[in-house]
Amino acid sequence: MAKRPLTQCPVCDSRLATTEMQCVECGTTLHGDFVPSQCKFCSLPEDQRKFLDLFLRCRGNLRDVERSLGLSYPTVRARLDVLLSNLGYTEESAEHEEPEATGAGDTDRRRTILEDLNAGRMSAEEAVQVLETLE
Repeated sequence: MAKRPLTQCPVCDSRLATTEMQCVECGTTLHGDFVPSQCKFCSLPEDQRKFLDLFLRCRGNLRDVERSLGLSYPTVRARLDVLLSNLGYTEESAEHEEPEATGAGDTDRRRTILEDLNAGRMSAEEAVQVLETLE
């Protein structure tokens, strides 16, 4: 399995700069400051890329994703929300929501997220990420 290039420092989480590239055939080495890939999908964590792959194979049907992962619908929806947030799509979708649709729904979502966390269907990190998207 090919490894993904690192984009963040494992010590301080700052952006890593690519400063050297080498040809695998002839060994030619290039030194400089190379612009990292602008692909927002490439910088996703492994678990989110796998979720995205499954989501696409299920043609966007969250119930099929739910069955494939053996998770509850709210947990699958929460993972999708985190994925969308990491891809930068949450602000766009929030602009299209009705203002009154966010109040009571957020309370129910928070309750469901906490229940999933308590039941072990969601990690603490996932719960924090999803709860932050609700604020």
